[in-house]
Amino acid sequence: QEVDAAIDGDLEALSSIAAHVKQMHGHRPPIVGVVTHCDLLEPQYVRLHQPEDEDRDELQEKQERVEAVQSHLTDKIDSYPALADAVVRTFGVALYQSWDAQGRRRADTRWQVEALVEYLLTQLPDEAQVEFARLSRMQALQKLIANRLTQSTAMVCAGIAATPTPLADIAPITT
Repeated sequence: QEVDAAIDGDLEALSSIAAHVKQMHGHRPPIVGVVTHCDLLEPQYVRLHQPEDEDRDELQEKQERVEAVQSHLTDKIDSYPALADAVVRTFGVALYQSWDAQGRRRADTRWQVEALVEYLLTQLPDEAQVEFARLSRMQALQKLIANRLTQSTAMVCAGIAATPTPLADIAPITT
C-alpha cells in the first residue's frame, strides 16, 4: 500500500547486479518491474480478478491507480543512474490465494500473473522457453509451447512432404 516503501535497498542491490552483469557480459540486462498486491490498492473492495462483476467507474479508478503505481515504479527505477532506461515493462499483479485446513482453496484473487509469466516466456531464448514453461507449472504456457512446437513440426513435415523423397517426413513426425 506504500508503493516504494523500503525499495531503495532493493534498487541498490539491483544496480549492483546490473553492473556485475554488464561487466561480465558486456551489456546491461533489461528490467521488468513487478508491482505486487494490486488487489490492496484503493478502492480495495474492487476485484481486479472479476472485473465483470464490478462497477465500471470504480473498476476504472482502481485500474488507473494500478497504472499510476506502475508508472511510479518505472520512474523510481529510472532515477537510479545505473538502471536508467533499463525498464522494458512494468506489470501490476495480485497473487493472493488462501487454503483451508483440508487443503481446499478458499480464496483466489490472482490477477495478471499469467500475462507476466507469458511476457517473461516470450523474452527468453527459444532453448529456455520449454524449461521455463515446465517449471512454471502453468498449463496455459505449456499449451502455448506445445502448440508452437506442433506448428513448427507441421511446417517442417509439409516442407519435407513437398519433396519427392519417400519416408523423409517420418523422423519429424515421430519426434
